[in-house]
Amino acid sequence: MVVGCGDSFHVLPGSFKRLQSPLYPHDFNHGVLCIWKFSTNVTHSLSIHIRDLDLGPDNANCDQNYILIETRTIKKKFCSTNITDIRLESSEVKVLFKSGMGSTGKGYSMDVKSVGKI
Repeated sequence: MVVGCGDSFHVLPGSFKRLQSPLYPHDFNHGVLCIWKFSTNVTHSLSIHIRDLDLGPDNANCDQNYILIETRTIKKKFCSTNITDIRLESSEVKVLFKSGMGSTGKGYSMDVKSVGKI
């Protein structure tokens, strides 16, 4: 299932939701703000697998286009493919995508998975 631009979802244990930027795999528009909230059962935690990430060539400092991943204990911006798997020790996560007025790219595709707690 491909998720649109912003919503709330409960991810069942052992399953995932695919999250893609608007227009993916074609260049996204300027001025986009999408906020998704994901939750799973308290006996599980969420994990994010970044399948593809292209937020534009002039975006090294995450100043124009970025993904923000936030739980109660972490808040981290991503704008390059330095990392592909993010294991969150939380059953709730907020994922925000913002595009500014700089260059654009084809966007991103990621899976938000519900996995057993470590």
